[in-house]
Amino acid sequence: MLKAEHFGGPGWDFVNGVIRLQNGDYMYCGSISGDIPGDTLGLFAASNINAWVAFTDSLGNISSQKEFNNKGFDTFTSMVLLGNNILLSGIFQDTLFLDSLMVTGDAHTSGFLAIMNPDGEIINLATIASPESLISNVILTGCNPEKFFLAGTYRDTIQINNSQPQGRSGFFLSQLNPVLEVQNPVFFKTKGNAVLGGLSCNDSSVVIAGSFSDTLVIGDTTLVALGNNDAFIAKFNHNFTLQKLEIISSPDDVEVKSVVLTRQNQIGIAGSFKGSAILSDTLLSGKGGFDIIAAVWDSTGKLQWVNTAGSIGNDYGWAIAQGNENDFFVSGSFTHVLAIPDENGEMIELQPESFFGNTFIAKYDQRGILKATFNLPGTSEDFVSEMLINTNNTLVASGNFFESLLLTAYDSVSYTMESAGSKDVFTLLFKDMCAGYTIDAGPALYLCPGETMMLEPDFACSGYQWLHYGSTNTPLEVTQPGYYMLMAMNEYGCMAYDTVQVELIPPPLVFAGNDTIVQPGSPLVLTGVMESGQNPMWTGSGDGYFSPPSGLETTYYFSNNDISNQSIWLILTAENECVSVADSLKVDILMDDDGITAFPNPASSIVTLVREETQPMQYITITKQTGFVLESGIPVNNFEFTYNLQNQPPGTYLFYITTEAGTSCKVVNKL
Repeated sequence: MLKAEHFGGPGWDFVNGVIRLQNGDYMYCGSISGDIPGDTLGLFAASNINAWVAFTDSLGNISSQKEFNNKGFDTFTSMVLLGNNILLSGIFQDTLFLDSLMVTGDAHTSGFLAIMNPDGEIINLATIASPESLISNVILTGCNPEKFFLAGTYRDTIQINNSQPQGRSGFFLSQLNPVLEVQNPVFFKTKGNAVLGGLSCNDSSVVIAGSFSDTLVIGDTTLVALGNNDAFIAKFNHNFTLQKLEIISSPDDVEVKSVVLTRQNQIGIAGSFKGSAILSDTLLSGKGGFDIIAAVWDSTGKLQWVNTAGSIGNDYGWAIAQGNENDFFVSGSFTHVLAIPDENGEMIELQPESFFGNTFIAKYDQRGILKATFNLPGTSEDFVSEMLINTNNTLVASGNFFESLLLTAYDSVSYTMESAGSKDVFTLLFKDMCAGYTIDAGPALYLCPGETMMLEPDFACSGYQWLHYGSTNTPLEVTQPGYYMLMAMNEYGCMAYDTVQVELIPPPLVFAGNDTIVQPGSPLVLTGVMESGQNPMWTGSGDGYFSPPSGLETTYYFSNNDISNQSIWLILTAENECVSVADSLKVDILMDDDGITAFPNPASSIVTLVREETQPMQYITITKQTGFVLESGIPVNNFEFTYNLQNQPPGTYLFYITTEAGTSCKVVNKL
């Protein structure tokens, strides 16, 4: 917290809006009951409740306040920037004087619009409807310097620009131009109560939210309340064509107090429900009296996330605002120990200092996961009803309190803020220390079967926990593959989450090939298969050789012993980080039909011919493949013959062997 200030007189005071001016200062609006101590701009109060504005500098220091002196009830209900000026809405009774301008109304309460300059002077003032129109509440919102919208609730009767609804109570929605002309109003009639919850717009749409009892008619749709009060959220384009209609139903009560339409066309709401409620086919269950609800729908209208929080008492959601990282801030108040679920579903408990209820602010990421909480303890009731998030990640939170607030500044210095009356206005200026805080649990990790690894963060943090499995600030022993979620906190208590994957390293799969039968003297081409392994290597039970000995594809050249043994085993081996595995195939070597074997074949130099029969080889003639004779009729008269091809060029050579049985030919390839 960077700064805290409070405003108020001896009575009940309320804040209904906060904006940042063009020069970086802040402005607040609402109502004051009684005189303002140190009022610098206004006159002494003549009624119980008067419209009020206050200005602070960019650091939150009060620069001026102004209370408008009227005999009846009057209050500002909302405001937006209008260039360098400020556009305000409000309600009043009987006659309203704002500086030198005056309007009147014949109803119990009437609605008004005003333009104020940066010095706090009213330069334009107008009523919203005809004098007899009873307007109980009104809110305005702005999308750009030229596009504004107005919404409110009415009872008994209302007439805006000669437009008058058939129903005797309900909601209205209209366009508003910069010169305070209310245009193209539409009405949503109700039977029973109509309570305005919020209004928000962006460059393409506008959203109104509220609650109703009995029935509510929006366009061609009639909504029927399930219990005492149901809530609705209606989204329109700028010409008031309905785009989305959502209802939150409860057998008891539902109320929406705040709505936001984001730049990404998301809709966020904050409110409360009693007992149970149904939202977008999701059943919500409460814990006590009223429970807090916060929900966000994505740009397609699908429910993005919903969160509830509650205690055994009455807890209320007050405001919702979008942050700068597609996240959301939600304020609420609670009377007993409040449990808010975190990423793990485990409850973070907030302890109130007062039986009447204290306020808190929660920050949720785009998934609806709790990132941080801030508790504002006090000796009596307090709540945050207005929030503003700046682009520099400073947060302005304003609301009401009674008696004392117990505050702690950014430098850990604690102090107490005392109210002047029954209910005062406070404002707090925070720096969002959670903005941009993320963690990286690390890349995927690999685990050998039967082994153990320890998981712990490799970055500095004030605390951490491996959710679902681990204890606080304790490394996690892992023996199984899976996804492990790490929650870590920075020095300000902000939480961030990331997941690390632990994969089990599978043993390599190798396949040397099927068992086979080969002719003697011919090499065997091998093509092995390997998955999840490395460094494939061939070995064998014989004394021939592989070319090459490594790799999946190789050729085996049989030795004389291999041929004599008539069978060998060839083995393919592969490994990974954990284990080495092997597969083998059996090779049976057939004797040649003529009983003569040439090996090695191919040969690089010496080639040997062996006859296995009882009769020896008699003569051998050697030719090239072209028929050119190298040597003719070499006498052998032996069972074995050796010839050196070293001086011959690579190619194919034919050995014609004469025996008693006749002449046969052996083909030998020279490498």
